[in-house]
Amino acid sequence: MDAGLAAILGALVGAIGTGGAGIIVALIARSQSRLQLEVETARGLREPRKSIFVAYSEGCREQYEELQSALSSFQDVAAPEATPEEQGTAIGEVERHLKAALNQSAARAHLHAQVVIEGPERVIDAAIDLSDRLHAFENAVIQALSKPALGEDRFSDELDDALTKEAEAGVAYRLFLYTASDSLTVDGVDNR
Repeated sequence: MDAGLAAILGALVGAIGTGGAGIIVALIARSQSRLQLEVETARGLREPRKSIFVAYSEGCREQYEELQSALSSFQDVAAPEATPEEQGTAIGEVERHLKAALNQSAARAHLHAQVVIEGPERVIDAAIDLSDRLHAFENAVIQALSKPALGEDRFSDELDDALTKEAEAGVAYRLFLYTASDSLTVDGVDNR
């Protein structure tokens, strides 16, 4: 083969190799760009969800703590060794904490709606369960508080029920936190 033909063939092979390498690099870059877009989309979805989940969980925690305080103050009222002065003070505390819990319940309803809108489904399910458990705890506390006013036994079944509902609400709260946290990292991008 003469030198001219060899040069042409060499140039042709070089051009094909360079073009093939360029196509491969372009495909890899396209795939990398698509992955980067998915990651940025996931991050864009995560931040609003995270803000809503945090606000909702804080509202639930505040309501839970107010209900706990109301129940604890009620137990002070029901204590056999409590003086009338101590009972009067404790009744005031019960009323204050219960009012705060009821106000928090109303404020939490808006945040609950936002959690339902943002999703995902497993977080919505955990939020519904938490809301139901907090509502049951609230109702049990109100039922327990109504017994002394009716002049019945201070250590009633309603008090035991309220303590049970308190524990159930605490478990539902932790489950919501774990579920919300897992949903924020499920896309493989962990911001921690």
